[in-house]
Amino acid sequence: MNKNENFSDLVSFINNDDFNKIKTTEDNFNNAWNWGCNPCIPPCSLCPPGPPGPQGATGPAGPQGAAGPQGPQGVAGPQGPQGATGPAGPQGATGPAGPQGATGPVGAQGAVGPQGPQGETGSTGPQGAAGPAGPQGAAGPAGPQGEAGPAGPQGPQGAAGPAGPQGVAGPAGPQGPAGPAGPQGPQGEAGPEGPQGEAGPAGPQGEAGPAGPQGPQGAAGPAGPQGETGPEGPQGPTGEVVLAYGSLRGSTVEVPGETFVPVPFNVVGPLSSNITVSMSGNELVVGESGIYQITISINAEATTDPDPDQPYLNAIITVNGTPIFGDTTTFFKISNRSSSTFVVQASLTAGDEVGTSISTAFPILGYMNRSLTIIQLSN
Repeated sequence: MNKNENFSDLVSFINNDDFNKIKTTEDNFNNAWNWGCNPCIPPCSLCPPGPPGPQGATGPAGPQGAAGPQGPQGVAGPQGPQGATGPAGPQGATGPAGPQGATGPVGAQGAVGPQGPQGETGSTGPQGAAGPAGPQGAAGPAGPQGEAGPAGPQGPQGAAGPAGPQGVAGPAGPQGPAGPAGPQGPQGEAGPEGPQGEAGPAGPQGEAGPAGPQGPQGAAGPAGPQGETGPEGPQGPTGEVVLAYGSLRGSTVEVPGETFVPVPFNVVGPLSSNITVSMSGNELVVGESGIYQITISINAEATTDPDPDQPYLNAIITVNGTPIFGDTTTFFKISNRSSSTFVVQASLTAGDEVGTSISTAFPILGYMNRSLTIIQLSN
């Protein structure tokens, strides 16, 4: 663009009344430009500077250019292996901004400030150097801000940057103190039983221990079968038959307690020479060892109002104050309003005292008539 075009543009803003003056000035300006000072033939004198021209009005703002399109979404890189946590990598570059939303409508144009006064036209001289620009006129007040346009759609997510390099693993921390022992776990199942080991050699025979105390007399076993009759032996010589006997009787009323007590007798019956009465008067004493038959008979006292449970008197034959067969299995019962007889055969030794004892769980039940008889069967 040359100086003429600039000057012509400037002239278009001036009133038509001044057009002739300005045209003359334009001709002089062009002659001075072409022949006067630019270029000049040395020596040449510089043209004096002309007065500054008036400040032109500010032109309207140009429209906002359209935003460039958003770049396509990049493909995500493969996931790297997880390593030990290293130091933080550098901050990745910020991804591109989403597309610019549409620009809202332009606000109203502010009023143009007042035109400065026109300077006087200088005489046409040689073209001088361009004078300094005139002071900037004050900008008119800004128009009101237009409403913001709606935000444009969110652009696609940019591709994730590549993973930073794996940091060097830091040194291991110090070993912490051992934690407390955990609770005892449940009992495990028993393992399978191992095979039977071989039997060890038999130990030496220990010495025989002392004999234990004599156990109680066992119950008599069942009788064996009858054996065959043996041959008859020869007739023996006629021996002397020795017969022993004796008896005691009682007639007083007696009421026993719950503990066995001896039965008292107050009458002595017939006695053989080898049967006597004890010091208490309640037992018969045998003078020769042998087999004897012992009989006890007792009559219970008849009560006027018998107990419906039919109480009993319990009696037992004794030898030397103890049950004849070592326990109380030989006692016999005598019910209310009745009598009972008990007979046993036993082997006795010379000096044994034979008697009887009695008890009851019914306090008012007593007895009266009773007898004790003994007969020797063999020696």
